[in-house]
Amino acid sequence: MPKVSIKNSQSASDLKVYETDVKSLADLLVYKTNSKLKAEANEAFWYIEKFDTFSDLDVYFSDSKATADVLVHFVSDDGSAGWQSEHRLKGKLTKI
Repeated sequence: MPKVSIKNSQSASDLKVYETDVKSLADLLVYKTNSKLKAEANEAFWYIEKFDTFSDLDVYFSDSKATADVLVHFVSDDGSAGWQSEHRLKGKLTKI
């Protein structure tokens, strides 16, 4: 995943995600990294940008599973990050 910025509006976002606390329900297990280089190598590694102008993908956190493009669960180690199932966006998050 490229560098991500968090948006407060659906209309200003490229991707709508729903964060689930239940790991098994997530489509994508996400690891927040402090390395921009590491984030560019894997769409499951998210580097959160402070400034919109430097981000590659604008993400909106939805309150509804039904309106989300992808369900995510944040993990504490990079070895657990990745897609848990086949998904229409798998391999495409860097190209949105």
